[in-house]
Amino acid sequence: RITPLQNLSLPGGYELLLRLRDADGTLVSPGPLIDAARRYQLLPSIDRWVMQRALQMLSPYRAIFRSRGLAMSINVSGQSIGDETFIQQFTQLLRDANLPRNCVSVELTEQAAITNLASAKTMVTRLGSLGCRFALDDFGTGANSLTYLKALQVDRVKIDGSFVRDVLSDRNSQATVKAIVELAKGLGIETVAEYVENDEIAREIRRLGVDYAQGYAFGRPEPLTDVLESLA
Repeated sequence: RITPLQNLSLPGGYELLLRLRDADGTLVSPGPLIDAARRYQLLPSIDRWVMQRALQMLSPYRAIFRSRGLAMSINVSGQSIGDETFIQQFTQLLRDANLPRNCVSVELTEQAAITNLASAKTMVTRLGSLGCRFALDDFGTGANSLTYLKALQVDRVKIDGSFVRDVLSDRNSQATVKAIVELAKGLGIETVAEYVENDEIAREIRRLGVDYAQGYAFGRPEPLTDVLESLA
């Protein structure tokens, strides 16, 4: 769940997370799953499956998302950023789902966007024209972040969890979070803190001016079907 920190009247949202169950039913952690998918060039296929499945599941609840202003974030890997076929399929599925504008937010990691900057700008422009929002994930870990942030014109930056987790004990992490917040505000971009694991961290990042937060302090992951049913 993505929860507002400053203006509590604003709608929040959710990030869709992919999880794999092993043959015995146990959950496989995301790290090994993504590493294996990247090694065998399966990330584009996974991106397509997640995109199609997510939009099909969200579509029947469009009236609820419209009335509450909620948004769902979908992660897209760097291997799909420059794929024209992927963008065309995403465009058609967005139209078929008939979801309200700003209901769907696409998350790209900073590193993936930097590596495919021209393609990332194309994706942001084309899907943005259909009402899709964009967030730059793991922000603050790349070189020349300011340059790429200005070039991409995203709606949000998600502050990397390595800074958020240490914000109470490390002055450098605290200064980094504060600097990102000030930079983002100057550009009219929202900020989201990842890995907010407890109330103490939540209070500190609120004090530093972060707009939204997500992490165990605000709830644990749950199946999308359960979330949609509870919203209904």
